[in-house]
Amino acid sequence: MLSLFEILLNFPTAYLKMAKLLSRFSLLFVFIVLFFYALSSTQAYDNLNGVEYDDIIDISFVRYIDGRYSITYSDDDPFRVKVNYNELNHNVVDELLEMKKQETKNINWEVVLENGTIRYYEYRNTKIVRIVEDSTPGINVDIGRIFIIIAEVMAGIAGVGGAVYILYRVRNRLSMKKCINCSKQANSKCSKCGSFFCSECSVKGCSNCGSRQFIRL
Repeated sequence: MLSLFEILLNFPTAYLKMAKLLSRFSLLFVFIVLFFYALSSTQAYDNLNGVEYDDIIDISFVRYIDGRYSITYSDDDPFRVKVNYNELNHNVVDELLEMKKQETKNINWEVVLENGTIRYYEYRNTKIVRIVEDSTPGINVDIGRIFIIIAEVMAGIAGVGGAVYILYRVRNRLSMKKCINCSKQANSKCSKCGSFFCSECSVKGCSNCGSRQFIRL
């Protein structure tokens, strides 16, 4: 069974190997993160053109018919619809097109029934709550967010590298051989008995066995 000392000596070695692999693949990892972020940034909203034909949107409004209250759709319980002439009155579609998210307006129109009666519709405080699906989605590149992601990735790499460096220094200190005479750092050992000596003590010969043959560390 390994002693605590042996475990501490061997433990950083695996991290040193991992650090080498990490340095090789860190750049690749950054590019992979940015690639998937770009894919996830495909957004259901064109901030330049606003609502477009065939977009699916959630809207809130208060509807009146012939001046009488009919129904209310709120931000929490909006009306979801596809913006095209098959789903909505063409006047409503024309008014909704190019509206921006959270923009509000009143939409009024009238319909002539078969018997010649005119019915008046009002969508008061019509607001684009959200664009659920964009008919022509684009890629939204958030440069600030990209820099944040890169910084987070590099900070993680630096953290691992710092931990590896600390463990490496601890390993070196734990594995440092001491001169048996003066306890300074040893740089040679006796070729006969294996005792460790510093450069000053080794010139006097091995104090343990008397040998004057040393091996440089």
